[in-house]
Amino acid sequence: MELQCNLTAQQQAVYDASVELWQSLRHGLAAALVHTNTTSRELWKPFWSAQQRFFKLLCVSLKASVCLRL
Repeated sequence: MELQCNLTAQQQAVYDASVELWQSLRHGLAAALVHTNTTSRELWKPFWSAQQRFFKLLCVSLKASVCLRL
């Protein structure tokens, strides 16, 4: 079953702030890798995994209020 929900302005603000946070984290990790001369791609795997889990759970939580009304 698929459920599409329109986001409220507050929910959009939360999502946008989350995007900005993860962009900042990505830039910070990239800078840290440059400063430490680290070239291993393996260090990015936990970052991308955490980001994917975060946004999946964020999207699910944003739909919760609609699900409760069904």
